[in-house]
Amino acid sequence: MSFTVAGGGGSGDRPTPRINSAMLAQHRNSTVKLVGRLVSTGTSALTLEASDHGQVTIATLSQGHGYTTFVEITGQVSADARSVREMQVYNLGENFDLDGYDHMVQLTRKFPELFG
Repeated sequence: MSFTVAGGGGSGDRPTPRINSAMLAQHRNSTVKLVGRLVSTGTSALTLEASDHGQVTIATLSQGHGYTTFVEITGQVSADARSVREMQVYNLGENFDLDGYDHMVQLTRKFPELFG
């Protein structure tokens, strides 16, 4: 199983890694998918509690309007790995098992042949 982002730039469609906050530094300047719970919203940034319970700043285009409590962010990790620039947001509803999701993220790293 692989997850792709259409039109992600570069050389066509490619797998987009699903990560947690601890993995940001491994994906500097790369497009990733990050799932979490919205902690706060501002005019140009959101704070997301990622699946590993670390907080990530999301530079946003949409100012957090219309988001559910749990979201999936597709975005680009900054060069300093301190934030993610939003490209797309998917609402995941008001109830989501972050711990179960984080376990899946860990499995994608342990068994890349199954998820890549």
